[in-house]
Amino acid sequence: MLDINTITSQLSGAGNGNAAASEKKLADDFDTFLKMLVTQLQSQDPLDPTDSSEFTNQLVQFTSIEQSIQQNKNLETLANISAFNSLQNTVGFIGKMVTVEQNAALLKDGAAKWQYNLGTNSNETRITVVNDKGQEVYSTLGNNSAGQHEFNWNGQTAAGTPLPDGVYSMRVAATDPNGNTITSQVFMEELVDSVDLNDGQSVLSVGGFDIPVDNVSRVRAVS
Repeated sequence: MLDINTITSQLSGAGNGNAAASEKKLADDFDTFLKMLVTQLQSQDPLDPTDSSEFTNQLVQFTSIEQSIQQNKNLETLANISAFNSLQNTVGFIGKMVTVEQNAALLKDGAAKWQYNLGTNSNETRITVVNDKGQEVYSTLGNNSAGQHEFNWNGQTAAGTPLPDGVYSMRVAATDPNGNTITSQVFMEELVDSVDLNDGQSVLSVGGFDIPVDNVSRVRAVS
């Protein structure tokens, strides 16, 4: 005798994941269920017929799964609408300068720039630039005053050797007169080129990096 329960057990996860794929699987499995049901009814013992309540329970399972899939379809529709609205809301970032807290910046045509902030005045502020392998390529002294400062790098070593374009990171080591570390932050400020959707979230293309909108700390118009 054919085991109809095998079909319904395979559908236990049909309501999860992509709704369109789940809906197709449900239709295919329901067709198989009906064929097996007809075969089982034709082959049953007339003196010991199959309990119809079992078939009813299995049909109820199909109905429950179908409702779950429909709910997922509705949620997917709402998610798509939300993502589209999010994209529309962030289009205004295009052409604006945004500030993001991160050490990495793109060296292009012999120019890279960062901003850094010191919590208090320092006795010495050492700025170090490293390549994508973490190797130091340039080092100099920075501003010792508390607050926001800008550092522009010409893409050359201290000896004047030009380095190839690519991603470089800046590190700030600031200390007080007693040698204690002073809190510092490094920022990248660049122009927003475009806005994209990534897993339903708006992402800004900024200076060669994909930056989530939530990571932006400042926006300003280009003067």
